[in-house]
Amino acid sequence: MSFKNEYTLNVDIKRRMTSVVPTFKQGDSATLKFKLFDDGKKFDLAAFTRAEITFKLPSGQTIVGEPYIDVNTQMIVYNFVGVEMNEAGKLTTILSIYSGTSMVSIQPFSIFIFDHLKDKDLSYIGILQDLIAEVQLLNEEVKSTLSEANNLKDELNNVLIEANNAELIRNTNEQNRITSENTRNSNESARQQNEFDRKNAESIRESNEATRIENEQNRQKEFDNKINEAEVAITDTKKATVEANQAAESIRGWGQATVWNSTTTYSKNNVVTYNGSTWQSKGDNNLNSIPSETNTNWILLALRGVDGTGAVSTVNGKSPDGAGNVELTADEIGTYTQQQIDDKDTTVKEYFTDKGIGDKVIIISEQDYIDADYNGMFWVKNDALDFLPTETGHAATLLVYENPDNENVVKIFNVINPTTAISYMRTYTFDNTSSLIHDSGWIEGGGGSGTGGGGNVSVNSYPLVTDTVSQTIWELPTGAYNQTTDSVMVFHNTVFLEQVSYTITNNRLSIPDNPHTEIEENNVVLVVFRNMPNMTVEFDGNNIIDGSIPLSKLGQDVQDAINNAGGKIELVDNLTTDDATKALTASQGVVVKKELDKKWQKDIFNNTNITNLGSTYAKKTFQINTEDWKAPDGHIEQLNITIPCENFSGVIKVNYTGTAEAVNAMGSMDISYNFAKVGNTPHVSTREILSSSSTFASNYYARAIGLKASTMIIPLTRVPQAKQRLYVTVELFGNASVGGVGFNMFNILNTATLVFEDLGTSASFYPWTPQASQIPTYDAIGRWDSVAHRFKPACEIVSDWNNVVQNGMYMANGALNAPYADAWFMGIVIVHQPNWVVQKLIQFTGDQEFERTLFGGEWRPWIETSPRKLFTSVSNGKAQVASAITGKGVQTASDATFETMANNINTISAGKFATGTIPTPQITYRQGNVTVYSGLIDFKPDYIMTDWGGVVWVNNAYKGPTGMLEGSFIGGGTEMCIAMQLNSISGKWQIQLALENYSKGWVKPASTITFYAFKN
Repeated sequence: MSFKNEYTLNVDIKRRMTSVVPTFKQGDSATLKFKLFDDGKKFDLAAFTRAEITFKLPSGQTIVGEPYIDVNTQMIVYNFVGVEMNEAGKLTTILSIYSGTSMVSIQPFSIFIFDHLKDKDLSYIGILQDLIAEVQLLNEEVKSTLSEANNLKDELNNVLIEANNAELIRNTNEQNRITSENTRNSNESARQQNEFDRKNAESIRESNEATRIENEQNRQKEFDNKINEAEVAITDTKKATVEANQAAESIRGWGQATVWNSTTTYSKNNVVTYNGSTWQSKGDNNLNSIPSETNTNWILLALRGVDGTGAVSTVNGKSPDGAGNVELTADEIGTYTQQQIDDKDTTVKEYFTDKGIGDKVIIISEQDYIDADYNGMFWVKNDALDFLPTETGHAATLLVYENPDNENVVKIFNVINPTTAISYMRTYTFDNTSSLIHDSGWIEGGGGSGTGGGGNVSVNSYPLVTDTVSQTIWELPTGAYNQTTDSVMVFHNTVFLEQVSYTITNNRLSIPDNPHTEIEENNVVLVVFRNMPNMTVEFDGNNIIDGSIPLSKLGQDVQDAINNAGGKIELVDNLTTDDATKALTASQGVVVKKELDKKWQKDIFNNTNITNLGSTYAKKTFQINTEDWKAPDGHIEQLNITIPCENFSGVIKVNYTGTAEAVNAMGSMDISYNFAKVGNTPHVSTREILSSSSTFASNYYARAIGLKASTMIIPLTRVPQAKQRLYVTVELFGNASVGGVGFNMFNILNTATLVFEDLGTSASFYPWTPQASQIPTYDAIGRWDSVAHRFKPACEIVSDWNNVVQNGMYMANGALNAPYADAWFMGIVIVHQPNWVVQKLIQFTGDQEFERTLFGGEWRPWIETSPRKLFTSVSNGKAQVASAITGKGVQTASDATFETMANNINTISAGKFATGTIPTPQITYRQGNVTVYSGLIDFKPDYIMTDWGGVVWVNNAYKGPTGMLEGSFIGGGTEMCIAMQLNSISGKWQIQLALENYSKGWVKPASTITFYAFKN
């Protein structure tokens, strides 16, 4: 007997399992399949969406796995991932399945894991397994026999009863039969009529659904347009507010001029007179500094006149007339006349009125109110649709938002009966297919005799008094705000504050992180919403749309800023003006946005997008929907990725990812093509399957690149039944030209399209053998002993490490291109492609480790990765960091905690420091590089320290934004490879880490890396 790798178990949710006990060999791959029964009857899995299996290992450790439910075979399948096989002995196992919050579990059963067994032991296990199976069959036969005996007894009793009443029952049954036959004939006629009505109703439903989908698409377009308009309006308003504040800052103190005194200390914006001229202080602590045009502490406001009393000699280049007056036009001083200001004020007010902001109320029908998909305030007519809570028209608001947690759309209807002043609220919830999944019904709120807060809905604005320097607490007016029933919004210097920025307790408003110190710079307005329904969603200032708040409801300071902005900002409708005081119009902003969207291929060709990452690299993603596969049923169809290009030389990588729809072909395939051509003549054409899932490879076949009319064609062929959604990502590395002109990869890939080709019902290569990954395994390399499960003792001797570009183990003494000469080295070579190679060497006597890579055909320098270089212990790493901090003038002990080090770093007078965390996913053995990124840092670090589960690595050797430092560390019997790179992004810096697991049979759990970045 040999160990099996797969068992199919019959398990019952009400009986203990008596089938064969699964027995596996430690470290092997294994699969469990479950057929479920309920008291001997087949159990229906249709209502269950998730399964969970729990293993309790001999050591007491508990491991939880997630099987999948195969709806086609009605079985639950679990593939062991490795950690369950780490310990030999008995595993106590429980299988559970879930439907929403409901759970069903079977009785616990056992699994045995053996590390090694003799042939005799294996025979005993086989005999025991056979005996268990025979006992199970015998037990089922005994149960069946007992059941049949009980049934026979019941049948005999029934015969005796029926014999006594046979004649009476026969007469009654005959009469019932006649009545039933008449009823059946009548029901059959009714059934036929109902079926006819059902078909008509289904046709009407399909027509209505098509109309709904079209309306939804139109609604989404209208919503996007309103969002764009709101963004432009908000941007213009913010800019106007900034300019208004700047203007107020410039003129502060003009009406409080005093004669300059050498013993007086002046603050910023203080105004003085000196020798007949007027000056304004540019900063604080201005003491004994004589005002003059060359003194940078002062700004000249008015120059001494010719008579020495302060009258000006000229104004804007014009001299006074005989009466001392200077007459200037509005254009000469860069301002507007009162008529121009009135005109612009009218234009601004008309703009807000057109957007529904002001005293105009939009009147809509009851059906339009139900179908509306935008926020707003309305008067809703009662059209007898039984939707409104009472039989009259209502004043109404509507709030529409998308729940970020589950993509559901919630519509909140709020109406007020104008006669009773009673408010009502109702919510609709739609899923991501626009289907209504919840209706709360009308809930009576405040007003009239309702159960709410009572009284009319009102909105009141309260400007709060600032009378103290660096003020952070404001007293609220008595009775202005009821914290239990009222809602509130806070504006600080016209900026809306989120709730995390302030607190209100004991009738006091606190803004603890207020950055402003001057009394004049602290303008706080409290807006109180009284008797409003209890809304369960936060209201964000970014969600305010056009027409939702009239201008009169804004604080007076905000109204003043908007009205004044009309006379200070000139709008332009071109992109050639460089005047900083002029603003771009909203219409021109829309034009710019459309052009940017075109550059990034947004929403062009079936949600296609393209990324330009340099002249020699680009990536493009396509989505193929089910309806895109056009060949008739039973036909083979081919997807051709067509890339127009006259000449090309480089690497093409393609990833196909499928979803489970028509067939169970979910999974993916990664392919790399090395390709070079001139016109229609190929010079280099190789294809390598990097990875391929078995289900995907059974349904799809990736063929070699073809050429037609100077166009590269990358084909993917599917079996007739595999018409499901695919995601296709194409990457180009290399150089190309069209018409003799060099093109970068972005321009080439931007012209790529998809063409579907019907190949008919047969093809010379169909059916095909599923394609598998061509990456060599250890067995294929020939360096792995499959019997002893270890590397073979012999290593290949080499003379030049530059020539070692095949997977395997090698050694050499005095070979060329070693880390240094005249030394024995042994190493491992890992090959991705001929031009992408990793070499890891160990020096025998010096206990040193080295690494280097062949990157795009170019060997990079050797890097020492010995433990003493990589600081694989916490104490070594902390000692060097402590020494560096001490060298900056802050004494730090080598065994100080990381918190103490961070605090000491913050006290260093020169240099910069940043810290943060980087989440890492679970990493399995030889999974490949897993790349993770930090957030953006404001400076380029000179040193970076990472702390990953107690292993500390300090880097101090960067070679620029593209420089990389690689190495390995060993801890707890495991080996990980880590590569660190620093990326420059828009003037800031990002840490990029590439992680790889080289410990066979071990999984690195998901965790967090803490980084510390320093700059001298």
